[in-house]
Amino acid sequence: YGQAARQRDLVVRDTAPEGALVFVHDTWQSRLAARMAERGLRDDEIRRVLAGWSSCEIQTWLDGLDFGGERSHRPPAPRRGREALVARAMPSGSVIRTYAEEELTSACVREAASDFRGVAGLPQRSWRGDLPGAERGRAMYLRDLGPERNMEALRIFPEREAWLLVPPAPGAQPRLVPYQEGIRALWWEGGEP
Repeated sequence: YGQAARQRDLVVRDTAPEGALVFVHDTWQSRLAARMAERGLRDDEIRRVLAGWSSCEIQTWLDGLDFGGERSHRPPAPRRGREALVARAMPSGSVIRTYAEEELTSACVREAASDFRGVAGLPQRSWRGDLPGAERGRAMYLRDLGPERNMEALRIFPEREAWLLVPPAPGAQPRLVPYQEGIRALWWEGGEP
């Protein structure tokens, strides 16, 4: 049972209804990269920030841009004289970058915890569906950025039934669930795990 057969099975199992809006839960690092790309950062800038700052520092900077605290849309300069970053693997296989003694903010804990159950990965799915502006009635696959940031897509595409692609456990196949069920499972809406 080779890799091609496993990939074919994955495609069959998570096929969404026609016209659906499917949020795909990818890694925290991919969510950070997507948010930086949305702000116009080049790939080299994104790679530099991801390599030079902890995941939580980047999250805090981007949240500041989103909520008016930070003014600069340019990436922060790498910090000099700080301890080395450590890559920490999550049970899901997702990797975060942190300092040995770094205390994560509540927003960062939420982001990391959302990956605990696993990640599904957007790139291998998006090519099968509609793209914004080039819609033909197929499902549209978007990156899950969390309940607050997903609201924009839900507002833009109100006619599409929303779903979330949720990995049930590390190493298992993703499953398609109604959007609100998926949000509760991954993001612990209301503060409840």
